[in-house]
Formats: sequence, C-alpha cells, structure tokens
Amino acid sequence: LLSMDVIVTEVTKENLEQLWPYVLKNVKNSSFIAMDAEMSGLGAKSDIMKSDVEQRYKGICLGAQTHSIISLGLACFESDSENPFLYHVSVYNFILLCADPFTIDPSAVSFLVNHGFNFNKQFSSGINYYRGNDKETANKFTMRKLFSEIIKLRKPLVLHNGLVDLVFLYQSFYADLPATLNSFMADLCEIFPNGIFDCKYIAEFCDRLNASYLLYVFKENQLKNEELTASGNPSLKVHFRMENEGAISIPLNIGGENGSKSIPEGEGVICEKYAAYGWCAKGIGCKKSHNIDAIVHIHRSKKDNKRKRKRKKSSSETTEAQMDTKQTNPAVNTENGTTLNQNHVNKTASHTQGHRSSLDSFMTGYVFATYITSRCTDLCSALNRQDQTSNEDEAAFKSEIPNLTEENRNLVLNKLFLSGKPIPLQVRKSQYSKTSKHHTEKLLKVYLS
Repeated sequence: LLSMDVIVTEVTKENLEQLWPYVLKNVKNSSFIAMDAEMSGLGAKSDIMKSDVEQRYKGICLGAQTHSIISLGLACFESDSENPFLYHVSVYNFILLCADPFTIDPSAVSFLVNHGFNFNKQFSSGINYYRGNDKETANKFTMRKLFSEIIKLRKPLVLHNGLVDLVFLYQSFYADLPATLNSFMADLCEIFPNGIFDCKYIAEFCDRLNASYLLYVFKENQLKNEELTASGNPSLKVHFRMENEGAISIPLNIGGENGSKSIPEGEGVICEKYAAYGWCAKGIGCKKSHNIDAIVHIHRSKKDNKRKRKRKKSSSETTEAQMDTKQTNPAVNTENGTTLNQNHVNKTASHTQGHRSSLDSFMTGYVFATYITSRCTDLCSALNRQDQTSNEDEAAFKSEIPNLTEENRNLVLNKLFLSGKPIPLQVRKSQYSKTSKHHTEKLLKVYLS
C-alpha cells in the first residue's frame, strides 16, 4: 500500500569524476543533506555501550580507527521554490574501499550479505580512501575532497542515531579524532555550523513513538503523510531526480510484499525482538514475522484502544511508559492470539539490492522533511520565505532550512540520541573545552582550498 521506488545513483571509482559536478550541484542546491554509513563493524559492544559517555566515545573512536566505511549513502533534499511541501531528492550510494588495514566483524559481514551487499564489487570498484590526517595525493576526486566540499557548502546535516556515523565520518574523511568528547563536540560545531539533526532523537523525544529504529520511524511518517493527504491537509511529497543513465530505481517495499495493513489469521506471530529493536539474531531465517506494516498497525491499535479506555474511564489509569528501544520489550499484543500469515513476512534483503546505506539516507531525510512539513502550519509565510532571493555566493552559505521555524529548529538542533540515556548529547562548545589541533589545521585548509 505504501511502497515507494527510490532513484539511486551508485558511485564507484570508475564514475566518481563523471558524477562529481552533479553531486556538488545537488548538495549546493539542497535545503539539507542526509547521510548514512555502512561499516565493516563497530568493535566490541561492551566498548561502544559504556554507561560513561566519555568512555563510550573512546570505544566508538577505537571502532572507527580499526574498521572502515564500506558504503556511504547521501540524500540531497531541495525544497521546491513554489510548493513548500514538495522536495526534489537526489540519492547517491558511494561504494568505498579503505586503503588502510581494517577489521571486518563476522556479524557485520553476515548482515551485509543478507542485505545484498556485493563484496566483489567493493574490492574491484570501491573508491579508495585512507583514514586520519591528510596525506599528499595528486588525485582531485576523492571522498576526502568531496567531504571538504560538503563542509564548505555549510549544509545542515541529518542523521539517524548519528553519533557513530559522525565519529566514522570524521576519522575516515577529515582528520584523526580528538582525544576527548568535548573537543569532538567543539569541532563538530565548526564543521557543521548550520546544525546537525538526529531523527532518532526526534522519534524518541518529539514524536514519542513506540519504537525508534529507522524502518519503523519511516513507516510511521509515511502513514502520517497518508493521513494528512486523506484529510485534505498538505502533506510531504517527494520527486526523485534522474540525472544520469546510471541511476536505478529500487523498490522500497519495507511493509511486506503487498504492503498490507491488515492482519490475516495464520501460523506466524510477530517477532517481538524485531518489533522492538529493528533487528533479530535469526535474520531472514526467523520463522516469525518482521512485517513493519503489521507491527506499526498493532502499536497504533493499542494506542487507539488506550485512548478509548481513557475516554470511558475517569479514573487515574497510569499511562504506559514509552518504550526504550535499547532496553525494554516491545508493546506488541501477541498474547491475545494476534497472528500473521507467513506470506506477509517482510524480507528486506530482496529489495535493498546492496544499496542499504543510500535507502537509509533517503528514509532519514524523509523523516526530517516530514518533521518540517507537518509543522509548517502557515502556508503563506512558508511561500514568502521561499521567495527570498540571494545571489549565488550567498546561496552556498544559506543558513536557514526553508519552512522550519526557529522554535521547531531549536527543539531538535544539535541533539544526538544516546542509547540508554534519558537526555541527548548536545553538540556544542563547552567553556571547559577547545577545538582540537588537527581540526583547526584541517578546517583552515578546507576553506582556503
């Protein structure tokens, strides 16, 4: 019912130079960009889930210094000049190959293979890059250079559960990571002066959804837009650009083969692990259903039933706590015999075709665009803001996201979700910290180049 075809351009070492001007043009014209990285692993879970945030940062840094980014998704969202609810979208999937020795976690390999990632293509056509500080190179078309160009354009950056991505991006395409979290936060403030936005924070703290993994959040936002359309209200629309012959159309059928919201009787039940966290150790071999449509439908039904009970009863019934997707069990009603036919089990692997990072970057941008448009109540004001003109140089440094009010921007600006923590990690300069030496040297080089 809510399937969507995403137009993706795959970028390899063979076509990077050819696609370079298109990528830069779309980044420059964008209202914001969304990124998602697929890594060869993250390292020891005990290190990256430390309770102490400083120790957690060090654990993620160790992962970024020993592992690699194997693909990077980039989605450029440009608000239409006449319709504030329409976005023109360009999506890229960069296949990467780290030139430095790197570790591959077996669990990561299994996950990637199950989602169609082609390691043969990565090793034969991946764009070479190296980690850490700059080295001399005659190559004008590198991921490091591209990342520098993106920084110079000063675009707002949108991520989902973004701390790990930010650490890996910094180490892979920018410079050696700072020793302390405070210095890293200070560096990020200067690298992305127009803000970093984390859609997992939006899902948890603004929308307060039952679960906050990306597929679930995307599906909830799709339904939100469908309901707005059905009620005659403005809703988000996206238009994909196809600027070159290499672009391919990938069906984003995340809700099951038919995308059905109905819940037929059958033998299979919803996988509670998947419903809560968006993953299951059994993967596509799981006998229970990973159907996102059904999971969202059940969660919404429970919420509706709860509202009805509240209206009927005036007693002080305790509201069920919102689910922490990293710590608690899902609010899925299976004890009353709710079941699913196995024909409706969602097998994501058959649809992503190894382009998971690009699809994830698109879904991340879609969620943020929905956050903007669903709160864009004054259409006339939005249109007036779109009419503001500036010369080409000023456009490159445009700081405002069209149609996003200052109040709604500040609600989510520079707030990174932290698993297991009741408050976000604030990206800001502390009076007790300063930017790192490597960053200061690198940023000067970026703006002088």
